[in-house]
Order: sequence, then C-alpha cells, then structure tokens
Amino acid sequence: MRVADFFRSRYRTPFFYLVLACFGFQLTLTILQCHNLVDDAYISARYARNLAQGFGLVYNRGPGVERVEGYSNFLWVLVLALGWETGLSMRFTAQFLGAGFAILASVILFLWVRQSTGKNWAGLCAAGLAGSNIYFAVWNVQGLETPLFSLLLIAGLYALSLGRQRLAIFLALLAALTRPDGA
Repeated sequence: MRVADFFRSRYRTPFFYLVLACFGFQLTLTILQCHNLVDDAYISARYARNLAQGFGLVYNRGPGVERVEGYSNFLWVLVLALGWETGLSMRFTAQFLGAGFAILASVILFLWVRQSTGKNWAGLCAAGLAGSNIYFAVWNVQGLETPLFSLLLIAGLYALSLGRQRLAIFLALLAALTRPDGA
C-alpha cells in the first residue's frame, strides 16, 4: 500500500483524525518546551562527547585523570555518543530523540491499551492522557534518558502482554542499562 492509498482508504475516519490531532498536540507541547536542558543532561553529554572523541567514558580528559563513573544512564550516554559521531549537536540529539522516543511510547501505549481492551477509544484516551500531560511533554526534551526509559518500559510490557517473553526480557535489559531503577 502506498502512503497516498492509506490516506484515501478506510482509515480516513474521524477517529483517525482524532488520533493524529492527539499526537500533533503532544508534539506541539513538546516543541514548546525545547528552550533549555536540565543541568544533569550536560553530565551525560560530556561523557558522551569524550567517548565519541576517543577518550573513553571519562568526565575530564587528560593524563592521570581519575576515571569515575559519574553517570547512571549508560545506554543514554551511548546513544548521545552516536549522535555526536554523526555530527549532530548534543542538545539537538537529546531533544530530538527525547521527543521521538516519547511519541513512540505514546503510539505503543495506544496499541497496547487497544489490544488489551479491544476498543480504539480506550487506546486513544491512554495515549492522549500521556501525550497531553505537561510533565511528560516537559521532561521529554530536557536532555535526560526519561523518554527512552519510558519507551523501553512500555514496549517491554506490551511485548509481555503479547506473549513475546524474549523480546520483553531484552527490552527490560535495555531499560536497566538506561536507568538503574529499570533493574
């Protein structure tokens, strides 16, 4: 099916447009919060930059520098280092991925609740409530690992509800590497 066919197909219903509006609202709220990063985000960004530049997982560079694990979000540091390697700024990488992970988490939440209840409106309500929560929108773009952790947690629980235990375990492992409270 081509994209044009999708928009002309049976999916073009008022419900479809309501879902689009919900995610559009979430995206708008998120974009409006992009004016700054939380100071803790710069800790992860510095470790990521030093890793990407070949100095390893260190906060300070140079000979005789003590190696201290001053971050608690290993997977997020690796993701930021990949962003640095591609030439993107840490701020853009952290905020863009944060917004993307949050929207994906909302989509998976929609699918999970719809699958669990058999009702489209229930999935829309769950995703809409998550997406329109101002705290969710604010913390999605503050540069921390919260949106990635939320995505992994929701995706893992959804996988478990579908009987996909191995995938759920893998996602739980990634969540534990993202935040210690994921363990």
